Amino acid sequence: MPGSRPFSCDVCCRAFTRSENLGRHKKTHHGGAEAQSFECPKCQAAFSRRDVLKRHADRCTGYARNHSSNRPRKRARTSASIVPNVSPPEGNDDTSPHVNGGEIVFHTPEEISNLLLPTDPLINIPANEISDFMESYFTHFHPALPILHRTAVTPSTPPIMLRVVVAIGCLYAGRRKTTDDRDRFHQLSQDLWRSGGYELEALVINDRQLFRTNWVLQSWLLYTVYGNFSGDDRLVSKSRKMYRFLTDAIRELDLLHQRNALPAATLWTNNLDLSLQFDEAHVHHKWQEFIAQESLKLALYAFFFFDYHLFVSCNGRPAVSAIEFEWGLPKASPLWEADSALAWWAVLQDGHQGLGSYRLEHLREEPDMRSIMAATQALLSASPSIQLLALLAVSPFATLCIVTNLECLVKDFTRCYYQLPPNLSDPNPFHVLTQAQNSQVSAALGLIWGVTGDGPCVSCSEECKSLWHAVRIGCLSTKISLSTPDDLLVAGLVESNSTAGLATAAHLTLGDYVTTRRSGLGVNDSTIHTLGEALKVMHEMSMPHPSAAWEGPWLSIQAFRVLLVLWRILRTSTAQIQNESPPDSIRYPTHFRPAAAVIEGVVSALRIYSNSQSISSLSSDAQEAVEHLEDQYMQWMHQICDRRDVWDVGQSMTKVLEEIYDMVTE
Repeated sequence: MPGSRPFSCDVCCRAFTRSENLGRHKKTHHGGAEAQSFECPKCQAAFSRRDVLKRHADRCTGYARNHSSNRPRKRARTSASIVPNVSPPEGNDDTSPHVNGGEIVFHTPEEISNLLLPTDPLINIPANEISDFMESYFTHFHPALPILHRTAVTPSTPPIMLRVVVAIGCLYAGRRKTTDDRDRFHQLSQDLWRSGGYELEALVINDRQLFRTNWVLQSWLLYTVYGNFSGDDRLVSKSRKMYRFLTDAIRELDLLHQRNALPAATLWTNNLDLSLQFDEAHVHHKWQEFIAQESLKLALYAFFFFDYHLFVSCNGRPAVSAIEFEWGLPKASPLWEADSALAWWAVLQDGHQGLGSYRLEHLREEPDMRSIMAATQALLSASPSIQLLALLAVSPFATLCIVTNLECLVKDFTRCYYQLPPNLSDPNPFHVLTQAQNSQVSAALGLIWGVTGDGPCVSCSEECKSLWHAVRIGCLSTKISLSTPDDLLVAGLVESNSTAGLATAAHLTLGDYVTTRRSGLGVNDSTIHTLGEALKVMHEMSMPHPSAAWEGPWLSIQAFRVLLVLWRILRTSTAQIQNESPPDSIRYPTHFRPAAAVIEGVVSALRIYSNSQSISSLSSDAQEAVEHLEDQYMQWMHQICDRRDVWDVGQSMTKVLEEIYDMVTE
């Protein structure tokens, strides 16, 4: 058959049209250290082919030798995919250090110590701390970005990946330490990022094919995300270069299309029959196939997700559109989070853990589940399949990516709209889409909101579903974008990083630069709609838990931008109340005062969410009530920033608020 690939690799998911291509692939990617017979004299990097070594030598700087001269001349394991470090149990043999009756057992400090190389930066960290840092990663960061399977981080994990996992976990572990320990943890975290990031770059820079290896792609994404939200200008610059390199590589390798990256003949759902009697060896094999293929899918969806969130906060445009990203939606979260083959099989069989109608027969992808664009179009047309809605209810990361695509769509419309002259037939300066388009987006967001559960989250304990929290904030941010465009976008400003973009947006809230581009922002009936959505974001950001460590920094930035919109509405309403007619003048009765409604809404929210007990109502003395309301709102935002103290976002926003507070009081 034309286009068929009959020669499949028995280690990874790739297939080839000719046997010699398969042999070359296995020698290059699965041959191990003994197959790397061509070594670079500058940096000791080893290659399986002379021509690859020649291309490498032309651009080699000798960096690896200068920084790791004592490292054994041995390449890190680069298996084509991350599969669980388990094997089917034989009889009652439980001697494997990672398998106990089919359950994954977390590695011990002794196992970690035995597998670290003498020159590895991790060797200076006590093994028990490494274990704690990895546990901290999965407890706090993994719920916000579930791209690693828990079985992927084991003592045999490539050191490059282990470093970024430990670096992120180190940040979370240090948040409750003393100042000295926290500074030590922060410095250790950045040192791990630098050593691992440069070693990863040296590994991949001359062989982009390595991005087909799951752990390489996952590690590259984690290093990029860490650097972008680190707050260090050098790390931010480096991570952005890494992201651009990754974008080019993914396009070059044609990884944006599932049919090329994972041919249909290799999918884990093939030959899967739940009616057969349970067979441990077969189930373990299928589980490993699922983890390998879903790891690649989730990593690429994370790439698509951050293509928007790494740049939107500084008014950059995404590099990848949903049109060219053709991957089926991620599978149900309980399948991905299953910690053993037996648990995974149970989820498949009877839909435990809230899968509801998501059964095996729904594992086949309906047309609106085959890509994020198809799912978005189905939701916009208010005609999604039952299978799609069932999947979204149990796959929060898939739902979050669809919300991100909707918000990106609205921003693209806005960007195009503001290049046109004002429309005299539509005097409102902030109408972006037509009424029909607004209805379509609102209907899609309504369907998504319906699968998130019974309204906003009411608890922020460790059991809180961080991804559903992100979905709700994404929905609210998108709805607000329909009527209140982004300040940086309208002002035509592009910042260099996320923190700078957030600071600029905060300062724009104080002035009229944005509104001079159009006819100005007033307080009217449409403002009340924005107020309602912004107050819901206040609720989402005011959880009673003492910290919000489970919230990704990208989500904090998105929510802060909405709170800045609310701040601007509050400032406008306050000014309108203060400029009303004096008490001794004739005042005509009105049934509805939008400015007063805004102030009353914010006052009520601050009474619930802030620690201040001195917030007065507008019904007592209007002038006295609004005089200190802005200060009280800024103090509440200060509390919100203090809770988000793991990444640089909260600390930087605190500094910006203090600077603005000084300007306002002066």
